[in-house]
Amino acid sequence: MRTKLGVLGYPLGHTLSPVMHNAALKAMGRDELEYVKIEKDYHELQAAIEEIKRDFIGINVTIPYKEKIMPWVQEVSYEARIAGAINTITIKDGRMIGTNTDGLGYLRSLREKDIQVDGKDILIMGAGGAARGVATALLGAGANRIDVCNRKKNRGKSLMDILSAVGNAKSSWIDFKALMRTDISRYHLIINTTPVGMHPRGSEKLPFPYEELEKHQVLSDLIYRPRLTGFLQEGKDRGLKVVDGLDMLLYQGAESLAIWLGTEPPIDVMRESLLEALRGE
Repeated sequence: MRTKLGVLGYPLGHTLSPVMHNAALKAMGRDELEYVKIEKDYHELQAAIEEIKRDFIGINVTIPYKEKIMPWVQEVSYEARIAGAINTITIKDGRMIGTNTDGLGYLRSLREKDIQVDGKDILIMGAGGAARGVATALLGAGANRIDVCNRKKNRGKSLMDILSAVGNAKSSWIDFKALMRTDISRYHLIINTTPVGMHPRGSEKLPFPYEELEKHQVLSDLIYRPRLTGFLQEGKDRGLKVVDGLDMLLYQGAESLAIWLGTEPPIDVMRESLLEALRGE
């Protein structure tokens, strides 16, 4: 009998997914289920997938496997196929069914803060699996322009190709050197989707023209540990509205649980478990 849920990634020292999911399972009276870390390097991935198909109801997928997991998944949702990345997998009759709840979770986190994206110009830092899920959701929400800044041109161009194929938003790729000479004041929302600044290296900062930031802009970071990254601290010091990654983690996780269990999880319980885990950090 399959009795496990979990998160697949490497490394997983930073993750709080087990904290919030296990709190939700307890509150829902699903004590027969447990949410665990599946911390596997790439050479262990094939064996891990066999274990998952045997023992798990479903899993979340995080860095670095949101794109790499694709070949093992038998059925892929529209959202995940468009994004080219999966963060949620359901196991049914020995088959792996993948979708992407990152975008839904991110948009909900913005709505919680009364941040509008319809008609806005947006800059995304990074072009990995999380960036893909977020970018396609922003496109669907009516963003006017989505520019991508990352180190590897081929990955940035790949994300731009996805955006141009599924929507009408304007898009361009910017490398970090060019970014330092770019007028960034035109962007309403600037999002860090890279792991720069993640625990335990919270003081690390992206190369960015912070001195050009203006108070009408919003800085967002998908990192939730620490909640105030070096990137967000720069924005806060300049009076900008900043949004950490905790609510995205919460809402994408809630979407995943609803898919696996067929019922809405207790959001308040999940949020409080996360806040409790982060107290003192």
